[in-house]
Amino acid sequence: MKEIKISEEDYNFLKECKELLNTQDNRITRDPIYCIMDYEKIPTDSDYSDEYEWMDVHSDYCIIGQDEDIIDYFLESGDEENYQKIKLYLEKENDKVYENEDDLKEAFLEELSWGYSDDLKDFGIDGVDRHYYLYTPKIKQGSVFSFFEKDALEHLEKNDYHYTHKSHTYACALWRSPRMEKLRKLLIELDI
Repeated sequence: MKEIKISEEDYNFLKECKELLNTQDNRITRDPIYCIMDYEKIPTDSDYSDEYEWMDVHSDYCIIGQDEDIIDYFLESGDEENYQKIKLYLEKENDKVYENEDDLKEAFLEELSWGYSDDLKDFGIDGVDRHYYLYTPKIKQGSVFSFFEKDALEHLEKNDYHYTHKSHTYACALWRSPRMEKLRKLLIELDI
């Protein structure tokens, strides 16, 4: 048997690797390697998804956001005209004058919750529509791959701005990757 001389630091590192490989959850996967699974938005029809975003097609398809973001979008973009259209529509519809923004937003969200339409034409506003999408799973290109789930989780926490809110670690198998399988086996079986 051959001997390899390594520093104390490297010895401790190998010992830690062995410990992690022997104690972490392998997620019912033979020879797992961990990566980040993320999701990609795919446009679809309302028949296939309940998830949507509002878009302003007159502003280079600017994404407004969710229902609760629409009034703020009009106010922050200086679109007083569309803000007033919503206000007048709701005051006429509910026979009530809205003095403050919070009450107006609440009435607007209530009106949208009825879900009659995928646009704001009832309010007299053209070009602001719901755009539906699905999330499909995808291993993120450039994602970290590691023998250790702990490292994949740390990567995700430190780099969350590169991923969607749905991303998570994922265990892939080293199937038919003989060098990686052998390296993993050596780390597991080290006599330390």
